[in-house]
Amino acid sequence: MKNFVSALSLFFIASVIHSSTWTRTFDDSGSSCGTDVIVSKDSCYVVLGYTSYNSKYNVWLLKVNRNGILIWEKKFGSSYDEYGYSIDTTYDGGYIISGTIAYGGANGKGVLLIKTDDSGDTLWTRTFNLSADDRGYCVRQTIDSGYIVEGRAYTSSCGDMLLLKTDKNGNTIWTKQFARCSWYYGGGVCETPDSNYIAVGTYNNNKSGVMSLFAVSADNKGDTLWSKLIWAGGSYVYGQSIRQTVDNNYIVSVSAANYLWLFKINSNGNILWDKTIPGGNYGESSVYPTNDSGYIIVDGVNLIKTDKIGTVQWINAFLSTGNSVKETYDNGYIIAGTIYRYTPYYSTDLYLIRTDPFEALEENTYSTPDKFFSISPNPASVYTSIRYSIPNKTNISLRVFDLTGRLVKTLYSGEQIAGTHNVSLKSSELSKGIYFVTLQTNYVTKTQKLTILR
Repeated sequence: MKNFVSALSLFFIASVIHSSTWTRTFDDSGSSCGTDVIVSKDSCYVVLGYTSYNSKYNVWLLKVNRNGILIWEKKFGSSYDEYGYSIDTTYDGGYIISGTIAYGGANGKGVLLIKTDDSGDTLWTRTFNLSADDRGYCVRQTIDSGYIVEGRAYTSSCGDMLLLKTDKNGNTIWTKQFARCSWYYGGGVCETPDSNYIAVGTYNNNKSGVMSLFAVSADNKGDTLWSKLIWAGGSYVYGQSIRQTVDNNYIVSVSAANYLWLFKINSNGNILWDKTIPGGNYGESSVYPTNDSGYIIVDGVNLIKTDKIGTVQWINAFLSTGNSVKETYDNGYIIAGTIYRYTPYYSTDLYLIRTDPFEALEENTYSTPDKFFSISPNPASVYTSIRYSIPNKTNISLRVFDLTGRLVKTLYSGEQIAGTHNVSLKSSELSKGIYFVTLQTNYVTKTQKLTILR
């Protein structure tokens, strides 16, 4: 992959938390997850997720004000498990939600579509059962006031990309499946200025474990305009997102095991540029264009800001898992995701993070980033010590990369118990220059710059 982002040396982690920066945890007594967030017209935040409630999972919709105070919450459920994955504002001021309803057993899963008013009250609910395993990963309102849903459908032991077009009342206009004899993982969809559609997603090629990024375009009748393999050959590639840019092109983010890939493509699916950013968290990635023509990306635990050509301006890491990010009206950022809860029992809570304009939030859930992960001495010439703390037993990967993104040394890989750990590095074995030491666990990834002197 070309254009490795050596500009990581320019990133910063802000140490000052202003009064408008906050985090909020929403605990519904069971396991909860925040999957998407949008900024409402009154500068508040509407958060989508799901929560276990009365032994069943329900779609969970919350609205909080700009200070994170809950205004209202709604749960949508039935006798089946229901999950909300994507939300969009609608022309009438309400919201459209896509997700999945799990019937259980041989009845499989269906696409779930919920329309609400501006108070979160249900106007209508639709379910779509096209195969044994259907899911609605992403929804957008279209120019004709209807909706386009990107998801997955199960056919002949394979998972296919699904596009579903409805009218404004949720009635089916057409469906289209894009088969590649593979297992499909969800992505996203955008409407183009000429009322066509571009969708992206990843496939597990022949269920071999090798993943590929795939893009398709369909017209407003569902007929295929083109389909393209954007990138092939990765492993553990799961989270992907697509958004239209100000120049009517498209920005795509893809999260993999060790890297985040950022692609800009045109309306024909041709790559205009791509960048590779170290990190990666086996999780969701979400990209959103910012007012300065750059991009804000949440990639699992990492919040990443780039300029308009994908050059990293800063990176911050959190002890929560972010699934969605948007820019706020004052040029800050709102992130929805999940945080792990270890007492009184292991579970997850819906989590919100609000940052100030142009600042990165330093979280203090367990400890600050410098205390959590430090290198001393730095710069180093002979030996240096890498010190880090982990709150629970977890798998650890501690690696050193050079400025080209080449893996130079693996210092540790395996399971470690909770506590503070020290790993020595014989820096005299490294050439003079700048390196990046990356610590990756099951719940967080952090990167520190290391300078080697002679």
